[in-house]
Amino acid sequence: MRRFDVCRNRGKGRSGYPYLVIVQSKAFNKGDTRVVIPLVTFTAGKTLKDRKLHPLVTIEDKEVYLSPLDISSIPVERIGPIVTSLDDQADAIRDAIDDMMRVERGRQP
Repeated sequence: MRRFDVCRNRGKGRSGYPYLVIVQSKAFNKGDTRVVIPLVTFTAGKTLKDRKLHPLVTIEDKEVYLSPLDISSIPVERIGPIVTSLDDQADAIRDAIDDMMRVERGRQP
């Protein structure tokens, strides 16, 4: 698995989070976990308030969006096969992670 690969979610929450995006650098792949961001099923008629934080993508004809606030480290056995890569969306994914971590001036973290 490489960074920005999209894999099927084998975990319990796969109905709402059908895919996981690997965001961990390959420098840390020797362990038995991977840092992932889930892709959430986009419901028709729903409005995404912050498209920078939640970029919308299509995977296997399904609209899903990145949910960086749900970033986590999960065991490799809960990660299914690779479906595609979002390497072409790397900047948008990095921007979403950066946006999530940004602290506004004058506010406490």
